Amino acid sequence: MDMGIVAILEKRHKYHLIREILSYPDNTEIVKIHLEDATKHMKRGSIGLALGNSAHLLDVVNLIVIAWNDIKHATFFNCYNKADIIPSFHIINAKIVEMEDQCIIDLIDLLCNCNLLGMHTM
Repeated sequence: MDMGIVAILEKRHKYHLIREILSYPDNTEIVKIHLEDATKHMKRGSIGLALGNSAHLLDVVNLIVIAWNDIKHATFFNCYNKADIIPSFHIINAKIVEMEDQCIIDLIDLLCNCNLLGMHTM
């Protein structure tokens, strides 16, 4: 189950990483100048993907967060369902119907065992 989610997270992370690397050359000159001005106060080697450099740890963590948020809820449900960790809806529904049937049978038995005639004679 975990391997499916990890594999999807890894694919989404790689997608976002490649997208960030390839998007820098497509930026206009104005955007590039703005990015360079915004990163002038930063230490060398800490700029990362913002200016088309290699990714640093913060870039990687941010991309993992974006990739994690991209995973749909249905994906988690499908992974758990495929791993057979939780019972399917049909099994749960059948157990509820069985419990309801048993409760009705118990209630009928209780009503049949009550001495209603004895209560009226008092």
